[in-house]
Formats: sequence, C-alpha cells, structure tokens
Amino acid sequence: MIGTVAGIGTRKPGVPMVVIGAIATAWAVAIAAEATGEAKLLGHSALIHSGLPIVGALAVFVLAWQLMIAAMMLPSTLPLIRLFRVAAEGQQRPGQATAALIAGYATVWTAFGVLAFVGDVGLHKLVHASPWLAAHPQLIAGSVLALAGSFQFSELKERCLTGAGTRGRS
Repeated sequence: MIGTVAGIGTRKPGVPMVVIGAIATAWAVAIAAEATGEAKLLGHSALIHSGLPIVGALAVFVLAWQLMIAAMMLPSTLPLIRLFRVAAEGQQRPGQATAALIAGYATVWTAFGVLAFVGDVGLHKLVHASPWLAAHPQLIAGSVLALAGSFQFSELKERCLTGAGTRGRS
C-alpha cells in the first residue's frame, strides 16, 4: 500500500497474514466450542473443580486463555502492529521484530491470566474453608468489584494517565 505524507511517498505495511489467520482460527475454535457445549468446561471454576491436577487445569486454562487473547484482544492491536511494522522497516529483520512485539504482548497477558487463575484457585480454597463465605458469595463479588473500583482513585492510575514518573528519563 502506498500513501503520501506531506507529499512524500511512504509505504504502509499491513498486518501479517499469520496474525489475521490466528484471529480467524481462534474465533472458529471459540464458536465451535460454544456450539458443541464444550466452552463451559474451560471456565476457571469448571477447571478448578474438574478433578484434573492443578497443573493440568492450569495448562488447559492457558490454552483457552491464549485463544481468548487471539480472538478478542489481538484484533485491537492491529493498528499498533501496522504502526510498528512501519517503524521496524529500518531493522535488519523487521518480521522478527514484529513477531517479538506480538510474543511480548501474548506473554504479558498470559502471565496476567496465570496470576488470575492462581488467585482464583486460592479464593476457591478460602471459600471452601469458610462455610460463612460459601453462604455469602455476593460478598466476594462485591469485594472484588470494590477493589477493582478503588483503582480509579489511586495514585498509580493518575501516574499512568499523566505519564508522571516517566519524565526526565532518557
């Protein structure tokens, strides 16, 4: 694709077809899992209580999580990938640089998913150890929402939005 910026011809690389293929494949698998009723087996709670060893449940969760990342989150990165490919054109191996960007994105979200799963396992153990908590599940949901909502009033959120703490660094 050729475009012009201020009269200068510039090349605008598109998104690699492998990325588009990964998105399409992930959606096809998700639709098939939902259509066959198998999707319900991939949720946190189902996996935690599936009888699988926790490492096995985590492995299945990570696979399902990767599909979710590819189907639902990767599409939102397409503008970033296009921009990055333009910036990486000067590199010796721009394809590898793009692959590293996507791999880094997937790695960070996978790490987050693993932490969330492990936290959920701990929460389930806590609820099973406390009959009172088991009888009041709304307190858990409310507490999680309150904790997440409290981030809106945090200094960290403000610093992230304003870029404070990154100024003056070289």
